[in-house]
Parts: sequence; structure tokens; C-alpha cells
Amino acid sequence: MNCRSVVSGVVVAMVVCVGATASAQTSAGTISVTVTAGMEPSMSGTMHEGGSGRVLGLATEVDEKTWSDTHEQTGLSGSAGVGIGLNDRVEMVVNVEVGRIDAQRLEVGTVATLPLFAEFDDYKYWGVNGGARLFLGSGSVSPYVTGTVGFRRLSELGGTFSVPAVSVTVPQPFFEESTVATFGGDVGMLFGSSRVKIGVQAGVRWTGGPNGDAASFAGTGLENLNDEGARLSIPVGVVVRF
Repeated sequence: MNCRSVVSGVVVAMVVCVGATASAQTSAGTISVTVTAGMEPSMSGTMHEGGSGRVLGLATEVDEKTWSDTHEQTGLSGSAGVGIGLNDRVEMVVNVEVGRIDAQRLEVGTVATLPLFAEFDDYKYWGVNGGARLFLGSGSVSPYVTGTVGFRRLSELGGTFSVPAVSVTVPQPFFEESTVATFGGDVGMLFGSSRVKIGVQAGVRWTGGPNGDAASFAGTGLENLNDEGARLSIPVGVVVRF
């Protein structure tokens, strides 16, 4: 089952359950703590552009690659947040999050017609976001939607470029450590009738692109490679709410 199917399934389940729920999930002044653990695979977004230039005096061609090309579709993400109820349906939330996605080696172009490979550093971040959560019902089954805005601090991300045919390997800076904006929305479902509920959640998250390192490929004609970097992802995970 792919990530789009997960999102669709949660939405359908929410619609089915709204009519079967009754009591309030929160109330004015109620404090909640929510912990989420899962993964955040990339849905779209250009990791680096394509281009033509000369490296070490040799004609070089680089193909455009997406985040799902350069990094694995698995990884770890998690968050912990505090909410305060405004009424019996809405609570304001603030979350702290961390995440990591492992890189994978791949062919990205050619140098003098020989295959050029790259392996970038892992994509790592921490961040803070806040917003509102709307409960569509409550009781033993509690569907909800959440909207957030915030920022992420992305770690410096470099790359190692190699031409195995001639045993050449060159480490290269690529993205600087950067603070970028995030926007997102989640849909979820909580289960249980006690003060501790367990559930599932899926959503969509846009993360801005990091700053390109000015030293990367300077003077080669390939300086545009790190002009992109924004990422659209689908966070999915398990939720525990106190």
C-alpha cells in the first residue's frame, strides 16, 4: 500500500465515524500531550537541478534528481506536542519534531561520457510548528484534522561525487545548514475511551529548500545545481495522546 492510499483510507474512515461519535474530546482549558512516531517519505520536490559544464576540464552532464531519487523512502520522524482546548471541538497545539532520511548512491550523469555517481549526506532536521486541531467527533473513536505552520532547522548536506571507471572520488559541499518554513495538514483517528488514546495519522507537509553552498561547483558552469531543494512529503505515523 502506498502513502496516497494511507491518506485516502484515513479520510474515508473519518467520514464513516463522524456520525457515530458523541461526547466532547476536549474542553476549554484542557491540556493534552501528543506523541507521534513514524516516517515521512518524499512525495515530490527537486533535490538538485540538471545542467552542463566542465569539471577538471572534462565535459560534464548532470541530470535533475528528486528527493525520492537521492534519498530512501523510509526513515524516522517523530514529534511531541502540547495542546490547550479552546472549546469542545478545537485545541491549539505546539509541537517539537525531529527526523532523518538516509541517502542512497545513484548515477546522476556523466563526465567525459563516463558514468558519474553521487551519494549525498542524510537529510536531518529538527523543528517547531504550531496550529489548530479540530475534532470531528469523540468517544471511543475520535477523528480529527490538524493544520500547522512552523520552521525546520536542516543540517548541512554535502555530497560525494565519483567516477568509478577512473577511480576518482570528490567530496563536494552542497546545501548549507538552513532554517526553512514548513506548512502542513494531518488527518487522524484516535481510539479508546480512557484518558490515554492511541491512533494513526497521515498528512501532507511542505518544507522549504535549504540555502545552496556558494562554493559548490564554483567556476564549472554547474552552479545552478543546488538552487532548488524544497520538498513535499507525506508523514504517516502512530499517535499516543494523553
